[in-house]
Amino acid sequence: MYHTRRVFLRISPVTALLLGCVLGSSFTFLAFFSKCTSCVEELTPQEYMTVPAQNSEKWQRRSVVVDEFSKAPPRINSRVIGQPWRIATEYNFKRSLLCGVLIPHRELATTGRAIHETWGSGTEVSGFKLFVGGKKRIEESLNKLPIVHLNSVHDLNSYEQSLNLTFKALEHFYKYHVDDYKWFLLGTQNTYVAGRDLEKILEKMDHHKEVYAGRAFSEDEAQMSSLELGPQEFYCYGPSGILLSGAALKAVGPYLNQCFQLIQEVNSVRRRKRKKPFERGDVEFGRCLSRMLGITCSVSQEAQTYFYYDSEGHSSKTDDYWYLPEFQSLMTISPIMGHDHMRSFHYFVKLRELEYLKVWILKVEATTNQNCHLIPKELAPPTFELVARNCEASILNASCLHLQPFNTKSYEPVRPKTRNELQSWDYINSENYIFVEKSTFPVSKVTVNTAEELQYIVKKAIDIINIEEPSELHFCELKNTFVKDTGTQGRRYILDLDLWDSKGKKVPRRVQLLRPYQPEMISIPEKGSRDQLINFIVPLSKVNQRFMDFLKVYEQTCLKTQENVRLILVVYGEEDINFVNSVVDGYQKDYLDMLVTVVPGVGEFTRGRAIDYGLTLLKKNELAFLCDVDMTIERSFLNRCRLNAVKGERVYYPVFFTYYNMDYVYKFDKKPKTFNIARQHGHWVWYSYGMICIYYSDYLSIGGFDKSIVGWGGEDVDLFLKVLAHELEVVKAPDPALTHRWHPKYCSSSLTPKQYSDCLGTRNEALADKKELAEYILYLEEHYNIKNGDHTHL
Repeated sequence: MYHTRRVFLRISPVTALLLGCVLGSSFTFLAFFSKCTSCVEELTPQEYMTVPAQNSEKWQRRSVVVDEFSKAPPRINSRVIGQPWRIATEYNFKRSLLCGVLIPHRELATTGRAIHETWGSGTEVSGFKLFVGGKKRIEESLNKLPIVHLNSVHDLNSYEQSLNLTFKALEHFYKYHVDDYKWFLLGTQNTYVAGRDLEKILEKMDHHKEVYAGRAFSEDEAQMSSLELGPQEFYCYGPSGILLSGAALKAVGPYLNQCFQLIQEVNSVRRRKRKKPFERGDVEFGRCLSRMLGITCSVSQEAQTYFYYDSEGHSSKTDDYWYLPEFQSLMTISPIMGHDHMRSFHYFVKLRELEYLKVWILKVEATTNQNCHLIPKELAPPTFELVARNCEASILNASCLHLQPFNTKSYEPVRPKTRNELQSWDYINSENYIFVEKSTFPVSKVTVNTAEELQYIVKKAIDIINIEEPSELHFCELKNTFVKDTGTQGRRYILDLDLWDSKGKKVPRRVQLLRPYQPEMISIPEKGSRDQLINFIVPLSKVNQRFMDFLKVYEQTCLKTQENVRLILVVYGEEDINFVNSVVDGYQKDYLDMLVTVVPGVGEFTRGRAIDYGLTLLKKNELAFLCDVDMTIERSFLNRCRLNAVKGERVYYPVFFTYYNMDYVYKFDKKPKTFNIARQHGHWVWYSYGMICIYYSDYLSIGGFDKSIVGWGGEDVDLFLKVLAHELEVVKAPDPALTHRWHPKYCSSSLTPKQYSDCLGTRNEALADKKELAEYILYLEEHYNIKNGDHTHL
């Protein structure tokens, strides 16, 4: 008989406890995992792209969720009236709102930094992230920016990459921050967020409810059909900001990867069928919420007001900041284009906050004063005196927040340190045509808004002029206008006006104004002179017909009009000197008052050395115009040269218009006798710094030309960098009275590699505009029967 032997495994209590915890955790994990996987509904691409029926469960759920945002309290235009601004306590904003910005790698150093230093700073929003794709290395100078580098996603250069980056950024929110913040906002590099105001609104809303809000977009019927969206499937427009509550992010988080994979499959099918793929991240995220959860973007009136889309470009016009009601209640705005625009708009927002704070402080002061007078005198004398003393001490003084009048004596213009930092002026002539140097169209008629703005500026300018005039002057004509936006200071104007005095005589006046981002206008002292002698310094080498053409222009512009000018010709080559002297003698016989000096150049010809030698003939307080022999100059330029150059303070860099080779421009058309400033005729040479109006004393103080530079180019940029280094203000603007005549250009192989490359670039750029060149290339292809762009045998 066999006896069963029982064997007992002896386990210590501690081991048993640990084993129980492990087993219990395992079963709990399995149960949770099975629950989570079962809650994510698996759909096919066909099912995913099917619009939910209006009687479906998801559609019925939509009507409950859509209006949640409209339950937020109404917007109070006075942002801080009625309660103090609790800036001192970090608790007010802690873990309330996390903002993310989708941004291309190339804009991190400019727009990305501007966002981080303005509305994305720690004092404005609780949390902030910059999402960038691609595999490019982040520069060390950007290490302080809160960058999330999504290596698995391409850089943001197209809508398709916007789709990838949008979903990956939302996945980042879900995986790493869903339990850290109550609200989440995703925008682009063109989004501005009024974080404090938005968080105040969000504090009064329930983040436990599923909220998907923003600027609701629903395209027209044809567009909705092409996007395969239902008639009521609104999506939140990405650049205006996509707002999600924590509950909504938790609900959609498990579906993000599935939605992304589904739309990728759908796009693969569409590409095979040669249909346009769905590439917009904001649209596809809206589709994901709609198809998976039955949630669409809130269409409440409040949401459309808070998430403002500036379709008419008012945000780029500083005048509109102060008067449009939309700007008083917005929480986000788009598009804010570029880092300068971002900083200037943030400056406006801060000034508005300051105005509201002033109003609130004055109300508190008035209430405190009123209550102090109501203190009962029946209180015991020591107690009454103590209360009265404390009451008076508690009265707030709003004067510390008043915007102080601008002290024009202390005004300092922005001093750029490099060429890239310099901001050029736009020029507007008397006929309301605007000339912009880096524009596709070199000249265009000013817009209605700009014309109205100029009327306002002229009125303010005349008011300022009349303050110091013995008798009132009246408007006659606006001759010249220079204008530029300075980022944080405001918009600057330089106006040349003709005014009528009481005797009906024209009186010229120049006014310089700064219109800061506040309602009042600021006057800046103007020191330009209208009577200054201009010394033309013109270097010459290998004299030919170009010199004769220049003298004809000089005769028409300066000699026949008896302008206060002097011509200094620095000539290289003995034969050329004799020829120039004989030609000049002929002109002096016709114009006895003509001031002209011909001096021989020393050594080998270089432009910098020749001009420097010509300048030695000037007195220190004299004005020089460094000019090339191929320039055509109209009389109106002369006064702009005199007025825009101020000794010890300012130099004038006129941006000239260079004409193309008209043989290419009019290859197939009849060539006109004269040419005007137009796209097909030429372009503004904004990259050249060779033409300059400068006082000789300023030229000496900055060190002058580098005379060691030989060959073509380079000396003008070197001098310009010296101007910036010595903090002279630069007025650089298109000047339609200064044009460059086309001539063949030879680039010597003896030049340095950079000089040779620049010379070739200038020569090639001067042929014709791309439209006319393209027409000529197409003609050649047809004429020579060229196929597939093979031009080797031409």
